[in-house]
Amino acid sequence: MDEISRVRALHDHAVLDTDAEERFDRIASMAAAHFDAPIALVSLVDTDRQWFKACIGLDVRQTTRDWAFCHHAILLGAHQVMVIEDATKDARFVDNPLVTGEPNIRFYAGATLTTKEGADLGTLCVIDTKPRAKPSEADLAHLASLAKMVVDQIELSKARKALEERHQVLDLAEKLSLTGYWTLNTDTGAVFWSPQVYAIHGVDDESYRPGLDDALAFYVDGDRQMVEALIAKNSAAGVGWDFDATIQRRDGTLRNVRSVAACQKGPNGHVRGFIGVFKDLTDERRVIAEAVEQERRYRLLADHASDVIAVYGADGRFTYLSPSITELLGYLPDELLGKTPYDLIVPEDQARVAAEFAAAARSKSALTVEYRARSKDGRSRWLEARPRFHRDEAGKVIQITDSVRDVTERREREVALAEARVAAESAATAKAEFLANMSHEIRTPLNGVIGFAEVLANTVLDTDQKRYVDRIRTAGKGLSALIDDILDFSKIESGNMMIEARPFDLRAMATEIVDLTRASIAGRLHLDIDYDGGLADRVIGDEQRTRQVLLNLIGNAAKFTHAGSVRLEVRRRQDWLEFRVVDTGIGISAEAMSRLFDGFTQADASVGRRFGGTGLGLNISRSLARLMNGDVTLESEPDVGTTAIFSLPYKPSADQPVSLPLRSARQRSERKLRVLAVDDVPTNLELIEILVAGVGHDVTCAASGEAALERLRADPAFDLVLMDVQMPGMDGLEATRRIRRMPEAANVPIVALTANVLADQIEACRAAGMDDHLAKPIKPEVLGETLDRVCRMAVPPPSSPTTPHGADPLAALKERYREQMKTFATEYSRMLAMPSEAGVAAIAAYTHSIAGTAGSLGFADVSTAAFQLESAAEQCREDGSAVESLPALIQAVLRAVEHT
Repeated sequence: MDEISRVRALHDHAVLDTDAEERFDRIASMAAAHFDAPIALVSLVDTDRQWFKACIGLDVRQTTRDWAFCHHAILLGAHQVMVIEDATKDARFVDNPLVTGEPNIRFYAGATLTTKEGADLGTLCVIDTKPRAKPSEADLAHLASLAKMVVDQIELSKARKALEERHQVLDLAEKLSLTGYWTLNTDTGAVFWSPQVYAIHGVDDESYRPGLDDALAFYVDGDRQMVEALIAKNSAAGVGWDFDATIQRRDGTLRNVRSVAACQKGPNGHVRGFIGVFKDLTDERRVIAEAVEQERRYRLLADHASDVIAVYGADGRFTYLSPSITELLGYLPDELLGKTPYDLIVPEDQARVAAEFAAAARSKSALTVEYRARSKDGRSRWLEARPRFHRDEAGKVIQITDSVRDVTERREREVALAEARVAAESAATAKAEFLANMSHEIRTPLNGVIGFAEVLANTVLDTDQKRYVDRIRTAGKGLSALIDDILDFSKIESGNMMIEARPFDLRAMATEIVDLTRASIAGRLHLDIDYDGGLADRVIGDEQRTRQVLLNLIGNAAKFTHAGSVRLEVRRRQDWLEFRVVDTGIGISAEAMSRLFDGFTQADASVGRRFGGTGLGLNISRSLARLMNGDVTLESEPDVGTTAIFSLPYKPSADQPVSLPLRSARQRSERKLRVLAVDDVPTNLELIEILVAGVGHDVTCAASGEAALERLRADPAFDLVLMDVQMPGMDGLEATRRIRRMPEAANVPIVALTANVLADQIEACRAAGMDDHLAKPIKPEVLGETLDRVCRMAVPPPSSPTTPHGADPLAALKERYREQMKTFATEYSRMLAMPSEAGVAAIAAYTHSIAGTAGSLGFADVSTAAFQLESAAEQCREDGSAVESLPALIQAVLRAVEHT
């Protein structure tokens, strides 16, 4: 139907600009109640406006058509439902004033109001100010059914108007005899019909000439005899008549008719005939029957709805309750008429509910309130009520309609969910604390092992010593990589892994990875790269995570390939960047492939024994790829080889990198920095001093946060602060906060030294004011890069003389520590003499530093004994267990010292 015909049909229904009617408001209220929506409208779309016949939750009666969501809904066609889940994400409505301003529409669901003639007059819609998911098909079907009820009411309005007009026409016909009139000459039997009477009988005035007998023949049996008798009787009496009867047209259809007649008499009182009007009642009676049926359907829906429909006056007393109240609370509707909701609400909730009702009545805002009510058998049920206040012209509440539903099960689920959430959050917190502690406890001694191995590697060593040191370095780095894998796995599992999107050099990264792997396999395999020349050299993505995935895939390929080749192919496939790692290794069976991406899983147990590994690599690689909106898949055939496919979205970058002067990791910086190192473990401080001084910088050490503040107050001209995070007393975070409040040192770069590299710890460092972090164990090359960055940004201070260093600082450090170990017995005796609780705490803290430092310097037996003592002391602190075992463990530490 075209727009002109649609608008004409809308005006023909005579609903626009009429007063609000309860029958339309009830249907809109039912829609609002069913969808738990604050706004429900019966909206009719005129030429340049949308007008609301029913308006629940909104104080306006019309808006411009340009703003109307319903305009878009009727464009979908007859009997359609339009759903907008979030208007701010729909290009049609994102700038709509009803979205950007009041009433801030987000969710919309509207069912078209389609007449029998196919005219889409508008919609029945529900609206929310919050986004929602698309309702179920059943809910949308319910909305469409309610829309049909609205159309039925509109058609009823049209029928009523037509009926009034027909009465007017009938009055004119009776007064003026212009339509639907007839005459009967009783002397001759002649009959005259007006054109309308011909139309009622279904004949035309050209081919049919009625007579009395012919006219009587149209009446059905029973009515015919009644009419014949009536004519004879009233002719004799000289009076008219008024009767309803049924006629049957020649085509077989039946019509309900009414005949009203007046008697015509001659001058002498002789009856000459009758004149009357003739009306077809069929359509009128059909309209009335349809109205009755629609009323019956409306009542049936209200009586059988699962929600209770309640109506009460301004005094709060029930005047109507739907039958579903019996199923909800066990009362018959008649038992509650004249009572108030407070006769059902438990006393504890009455004051709150009364206050909310009063506030809603004053504010004219929609209300949803939950309370507990007592059923007839005494049980308590949670109910949710959505009252709607009806007001007179002065704004006074005259009636309240309420939709009430049982939400007991939902409330019980919410309680259970809250308890489960608390338990889950507690478990997550415990896991995070465990990982943080594990990271700290492992990385602290590992820092010494790797750091001093690097220092030792730069001293003069014979062949065997160099081999031993290399093995220490390799084992230490392997252990560090294992810790990184476990922490990465945990971060991915908890959703804390952050992905960056920055330009980087793809070709250089791929080439570097192949070169690194080629160096590690020492000519055992043929390793090459096939790079598509059509690819952009620079792309946008997370370079660190991309490198991590590729290193894992290529490392796996090299590990599981005894002989042959490994090839990295870098290709573009449509909008995807594809890395293919192709090897000629042992391959993987289909059965093993199905579980290979599970955490802590390898193709078979023997592989783990032969080749090593945790089984986390592929799981982490796939998880990282998917976090970058890509994936990792495998293609393999046993004894032939495997192809690992790593795909990412292809996003070329047009930017050009800024060229910076490159330097070797071991090259001394161009100028000398003044560095303040802060750590509570003396050995860690000495290691940092050796590493930093080894590349030409001055180092000042502080053993606590308090000492660091004193150093900076006395001399703030430091270029960099290396700050340990976990220290007794004032920790590194608090020390950093205080430094940032010192005017003289507020801008000094501060880098955290931490064994805990979880996301929340790193965020805590940044929140405290730290600029960067270095993970323990400290890698000399990473520390060197940090120093170089500071060198490039810092303003050169006045030159100062270089502090000379011995030829073998590590040997000197070990000798000094041997001397310090001789004091252990005295310190432990002093601690054992302290009160129990304080003594145990002192032993745990003192032994913690011994365990890490001794291990870093190669005193393995001392470190092992110290770890056992620390663990026992911590156990005593936590559960209050007996301390009798501590002296024996202290003696074990002292015996280990004697054998160093």
